[in-house]
Amino acid sequence: MPDLLETLMSEKRLLQASILLVRSLKVINKPDMLEIGAVSDLRSYLNAQETVRLKLFIKIDKYLTVVRRCGIFSSTSYKVTFI
Repeated sequence: MPDLLETLMSEKRLLQASILLVRSLKVINKPDMLEIGAVSDLRSYLNAQETVRLKLFIKIDKYLTVVRRCGIFSSTSYKVTFI
């Protein structure tokens, strides 16, 4: 799973990577999965990736705000939604 996430990110497929990350976090943070010690490294990796992705989306949002204010972005609105 980490390899697939990295591949999606390197291919700039941010939406697919985000969906995979959110779904994986939901599964790995279920109460019965929390009891499995063998997945603790994967849980740590996914939590770290969540933080990295959040920072990336904040930067993208700020960039799009600047671009829109400069009149470069022709659309009147956009929305970044966190799942």
